Amino acid sequence: MSPRFGSHRARRVAVAGLLIAAVAFGTSAWVWQAGTQRESQTSEQADREHPIVTAPRIATQGGRAVVRLDPTALQRAGIRTEKLRRAAQPETIRAFATVADLQPLAQLSASTQAAAAQLAIAQAKLAASRAEYERAKRLFDDQQNVSAAQFQASQAAFAADQAALTAAQAQVDANRASVRLDWGVALADALFASDPQQRALVENLLARRELLLQVVLPGELADARAPSQGQVVLDGRTGPPIRLVSPAARADPRLAGRSFFYRTWPDPALLPGATIAVQLQTGRHVETASVPPSALVWWQGRAWIFVRNESGDFERREVPADRAADSSVLLADLASGTEIVVQGAQVLLSEELRAENFSTDVGGR
Repeated sequence: MSPRFGSHRARRVAVAGLLIAAVAFGTSAWVWQAGTQRESQTSEQADREHPIVTAPRIATQGGRAVVRLDPTALQRAGIRTEKLRRAAQPETIRAFATVADLQPLAQLSASTQAAAAQLAIAQAKLAASRAEYERAKRLFDDQQNVSAAQFQASQAAFAADQAALTAAQAQVDANRASVRLDWGVALADALFASDPQQRALVENLLARRELLLQVVLPGELADARAPSQGQVVLDGRTGPPIRLVSPAARADPRLAGRSFFYRTWPDPALLPGATIAVQLQTGRHVETASVPPSALVWWQGRAWIFVRNESGDFERREVPADRAADSSVLLADLASGTEIVVQGAQVLLSEELRAENFSTDVGGR
């Protein structure tokens, strides 16, 4: 065998060995990858069937649920507390009001102006016919310097103008009565006033520089004098102030209680017919603690706060939303020194509500 032939054979053997090694390595890699994928799929399926559940930080004290957090969790959640102080606070009450539709008042105002114009015309005609009648009467009595027909014509014109004046005055009186019956004495007097300052009340309403609210007082003020001022309460913000105008001429059929008219400034949320809440100042003061707005959380349509007890746990308590020092601070009958959460109350509420579904989640596992 020649050396050249031996060298060529050796190279073929080496190439074959490399091909066999490459196939073996590829097969091993595919088997390893397939096993890894099956293991990953099995793990993901197990995770779906058995999710990782973190136990909520809820305990029970005296039959009530409390939230229990360690110092690290408190710091991470940004929980901050303050101690309340009791002091004399101005008392207000919450009532419901309806934004009045002033279109009927505008129509009455236009009718009143037309009637007043007709009255002025009738008065002018009567003054002229009276003078003509008196002149004709003197001439007729003075040797009949005017004919009987002319005298009788002037007398008839004078009588007709008297009747027209009476009719015009009756129309003005009817309009005044309508305004009194529908809108009360104060608005009627303002509508028929000659003093510009007194008329400004109605003019501002008709020009929508001011709005009219019909407020129904709650039962606790049934025998009391109507508060002179208050505040509109809108969703998430404080509304414009309100001022007493007069008792309303008609009751609100949807609500029981005495009704009063209040005027306020325009606001995009105050559309005719809208029902809103207002807070009225009673003029009294009550000894109580004020709760800052940041401490409030709302759930199921009610206001709540979290109080920290002696054990350091947090307990949720309801705050009556019908008492307020102003539109942004509610009152609570809490003892002085009570420690409440003023920052992070929503975190505590979420932690408490999460516990309601915890047992179901674990049972499903």
